[in-house]
Amino acid sequence: MDDFPIFKVLEYVPSTQLVYFLEISIISFTTGDLLKPLLITLAWTVVLTVVSVILYQRRLKDE
Repeated sequence: MDDFPIFKVLEYVPSTQLVYFLEISIISFTTGDLLKPLLITLAWTVVLTVVSVILYQRRLKDE
């Protein structure tokens, strides 16, 4: 991981966060275990929604 910094960035993509959710044990988990992946997924959702709206609005002005 130290040789390839792209792997540090890939820790924050939504698919990796889903893997973290699946690794969390149902019996023993804390709020902190759930909070970080949820916040990262929420951030991705908000950013991509804003980008989609901006691109859609730009597309409407082009036509």
